[in-house]
Amino acid sequence: MARKYEMVHINKAIYVGNYLEDGLTNNRRKHNIASPIGCMHRAEEFMESDLKTRYRVKGGLQYIVYGRFAGVKVVDLIRKSRHKVLATVCTPGGLFLHSRWSKAQ
Repeated sequence: MARKYEMVHINKAIYVGNYLEDGLTNNRRKHNIASPIGCMHRAEEFMESDLKTRYRVKGGLQYIVYGRFAGVKVVDLIRKSRHKVLATVCTPGGLFLHSRWSKAQ
């Protein structure tokens, strides 16, 4: 959003809450896997060239992982990506993570 809109950050607490043992933070991956297409598109935004390399690589890995959870073939993920080289480079690691995360489910 910061690229598209002018934004202001105000460092002031607007809400204070407590973590629940079974809350969103502990179940983030589970919820992301339940919405893989949205997470895949979000990950591709982090692959943009104006971001630091570490964020681009993380985005590339997540793009492959969530794309596979969405049932998209790797070939199609790479073909549809705006960042084909990065998606290709991140494919082995993304498939490894997908395998690990699938077993953990």
